[in-house]
Amino acid sequence: MKGFMRTGLLLICLAITTLVFTGCTKEGSAEIPGTVHATGNKISKLLFDDGSSQLIEYNTDKTIKTITTVNNPVNPGSTAYNFTYTGTKVTEINSTSGVKYKYTYTGTDVTKVEIFSQGGNMTAYYNYTYTNGQLTKTEGFFRIPGTPGIPTTPAMRAEYKYHTDGNLEKMSLYYNNPANNTMEKDEEVVLSNYDDKKNTTILFENNPFLPLNIPVALNNPGKEVHYDASGNVQETVLYTYTYDSNGNPQTRKAVSKSPGAQETEELTKFFY
Repeated sequence: MKGFMRTGLLLICLAITTLVFTGCTKEGSAEIPGTVHATGNKISKLLFDDGSSQLIEYNTDKTIKTITTVNNPVNPGSTAYNFTYTGTKVTEINSTSGVKYKYTYTGTDVTKVEIFSQGGNMTAYYNYTYTNGQLTKTEGFFRIPGTPGIPTTPAMRAEYKYHTDGNLEKMSLYYNNPANNTMEKDEEVVLSNYDDKKNTTILFENNPFLPLNIPVALNNPGKEVHYDASGNVQETVLYTYTYDSNGNPQTRKAVSKSPGAQETEELTKFFY
C-alpha cells in the first residue's frame, strides 16, 4: 500500500528501509525445480502507477524462484533476486546488484536476516521476535559509514499489536537518538477497516523479504493513519480494492491526505 505497504513501513517495517526487493534461487541440498509462472491464486506481477513493477517466478513446487524489480521508464533498469532454499526454508537471497540476504531460523520462524554488500561486508541485520507465532518486534542494526563494525545496540525498533482476527492493528516505530543513545518513539501507524478477502500481496511488499508463518495482515486494510510521537495525525491513507472472481485483489487505490496538503492518489494493479 502507499503509506504502509508501498513505502515498506510496515515491516512493514518488518524492516523499515523502503521497499527494496523481492526475489530468490534454489540451491543447497534440494534439486533445483524448473521455473513456472504463477497460475491461479499465485501472484505474478505488481504494477505501480509510475510504471515500475515486480515480477515473480515460481519453482514447480510453487515456492518462489526469482523476484525481479523493474524500474519505471524514466530510470530504466531491473534487479533480480534469486532464492536459495534448504528444504522448504529460504536461507539466502542473492541479487544481480551483488546484495545478499542470509536467513537464520529458530524452529520454523525467521529470527535474523543479515544483509551483505557486493564486497561481502555485512551492512545491516534484523532480529525478529514472536509471540504465539505472530511477529511482535523487529530490531534493526546498521553499519555506520566510516566505522569498522555494526553497533550492538539497535538503530531502530518496530513493535506490532494485532486485532483479535489476527490482522495488524498498530505498529510503533522507535529510533536510536545518537545524542544520548536511547530509543525514542518516532511514529505510530494504525490500520483498520480490513476487508474479508485474502491479502495476496503483503509478502512482496516488505524489505527485507520475510517469510512469516502467520502474515501480519491476513486481509486488506481499508484505512491507515500515521501519528507522530506526540499523537498528531501526519497522514491518513484510504484504500479501495477491486477483486477477481476468486476474491483476489486486482487493483488497489490509495488516497493519501496530510494536514495542509492536497490529496494524492496511487493505483497498484495485481496479476495472477
